[in-house]
Amino acid sequence: MTWVPPGPAWLFCPADRPERYAKAAERADVVILDLEDAVSASDKPAARRALIATPLDPAKTVVRINAHRTSEWSADLEALEHTQYNVIMLPKCESAVQVAALAPRDVIALIESPLGAMNAFSTFGTQNVVGAVWVGGGGARPPSPSWGAT
Repeated sequence: MTWVPPGPAWLFCPADRPERYAKAAERADVVILDLEDAVSASDKPAARRALIATPLDPAKTVVRINAHRTSEWSADLEALEHTQYNVIMLPKCESAVQVAALAPRDVIALIESPLGAMNAFSTFGTQNVVGAVWVGGGGARPPSPSWGAT
């Protein structure tokens, strides 16, 4: 664990919108260049090219890649090899193995499933984890005993 986040204002920026990178960097302490949800499947190759061609300060940039079990995982990691970015946000993280595969880069693990929650203790103990966030489905729903009722 080596990365220290430089401030409270974090801003997501779609990685396929390089014309927004500089403005995001001016207005935020940390820019999260998003290769995952903010980018449509057809635009992911362009987003990776922009990630390489339009560098930001690596000390103030996090890259959210696609989840481990997706077809985009390998292409995201290949693109990162051509950058100086050292901190990855890993969505749908479910195990320490997934985090360790990203070493030596630091990882912010996004726990989004029951399996991820069950494995959280070992995941958080992985040497390259610098942060974690629980983003389970309950946050978008009001408390209700009727969940799952049809």
